[in-house]
Amino acid sequence: MIKSGAYPREIARDGRTITVVQQPCPLLVPLAEEGWLQGEIPHNVVRTYLQSVLPEQSVDTIVLGCTHYPLLREVIVTVAKELCGYSPAVLDGGFHAARVLGALPVMQQRPANGSGNTQFCVTDDPAGFLRVASLFLGHEVASAEHVDIT
Repeated sequence: MIKSGAYPREIARDGRTITVVQQPCPLLVPLAEEGWLQGEIPHNVVRTYLQSVLPEQSVDTIVLGCTHYPLLREVIVTVAKELCGYSPAVLDGGFHAARVLGALPVMQQRPANGSGNTQFCVTDDPAGFLRVASLFLGHEVASAEHVDIT
């Protein structure tokens, strides 16, 4: 998402003069996928990424720009407070995207009682998805189908 420039572009489109500081954090993805959500290792990795941007800026909001980052939210909040001396707001972009998608008419056609089936289609390894799906969804996932979208 950082390479696309989406966040600064969208903020500028609204005419706001907000400084956007971006920090890629690629090691957070494998940490989340391995379930390393607490402890010294994720704390040190998050600190390494954030220490170069947070103390230098007056940051009031951190946007979790990856679907994996909310799993490490607690560590991110703790490290941000240590580095800033206060707690910046933390926004989960995935949560807000899910709310928008959930409001689409096609999503409203599901049974009101919540019954029905959920089918998971993934472009990566289904076994890998199943291994970490419970971390993201909070419940066990029985199956996933590999799809090729190219």
